[in-house]
Amino acid sequence: MTQAIKPQERTIQSPRDWIKLAILICVIAILSLGAHDMAISHMGVPYPFENHVPLLAQIVGQIIRIGSMTYACHLASWYLDQFSMPIAVAIFGLLIVMLQGTLRDFVVTCVVTDGMLNGSWLFTLITLLPRMLNNFFNGAIAVTISRSTLSQPWVVAAAVVGVATFGRLVFLPILLKAADWIVDVLNLTEPPEVYLPPYDFHVYMYIYGTFIEPTISSFGLVYLIWPGLKGSSNRHVLAFTVLILLIRGRVVALGLFSFWIQEPWVMAFAAEGQFFAEDLIMAGFTGLTWKYLSKPVEREGVLRI
Repeated sequence: MTQAIKPQERTIQSPRDWIKLAILICVIAILSLGAHDMAISHMGVPYPFENHVPLLAQIVGQIIRIGSMTYACHLASWYLDQFSMPIAVAIFGLLIVMLQGTLRDFVVTCVVTDGMLNGSWLFTLITLLPRMLNNFFNGAIAVTISRSTLSQPWVVAAAVVGVATFGRLVFLPILLKAADWIVDVLNLTEPPEVYLPPYDFHVYMYIYGTFIEPTISSFGLVYLIWPGLKGSSNRHVLAFTVLILLIRGRVVALGLFSFWIQEPWVMAFAAEGQFFAEDLIMAGFTGLTWKYLSKPVEREGVLRI
């Protein structure tokens, strides 16, 4: 008699492998950020300022991101469903906040502006809070939709579109206005950059070192997502890589937002492409590392055919 197979959890199981993982996290972080740093610092590729991307395109991007997060939550349900909704929301929401490099942006901005010395760190913190809260909101909504409605695909699609639209048109603008109001009340001003490219070594040390944050999150997500994927281990790596690129918004940015970057079209695609390459390296090597370094965990109640 054939019985359903529960997803097979995989973990790092030996102290030696944990040491290897710690080293590889650092290596992957350096390689990933190095792709972007090489492009922008040494190849003349501009930063992709997205000020001119129309609102509709932004909403489309948000729909795809939240839809991808919802699917990731579905794949991770073997783990998240063990917890109450608030705890599951906290776990996945925090991973999304880390994946977007929120703490990294705060630290790097403070270093570049000497924010910890001149007190401008408070301005940086307040102006980053809307994005952090919005990212947590996206993760929380993905968990909620996945747990509540995944048995009905049309309900899932409608919920994702509705929530993504609400988030971009209502929730994020409220957060941004609240941050602006606090900045005005406290009479804070945007600090100038004390250090400019090419940066000194101590600045690069923070820039590269803090990229460990999204890399660690990537490994947290591969632990959650991997057991829910189907097919060979190579397909697992490919599917995980694509999913991270979608969650990070890199596919939409490269394929859609590039058309509104105010640069010649080659440079516009290169501008978005540098960040696509950055996350491609991070996600791809995370998947490959997990494929070769993790081992299956045997648990009571896990049935095999």
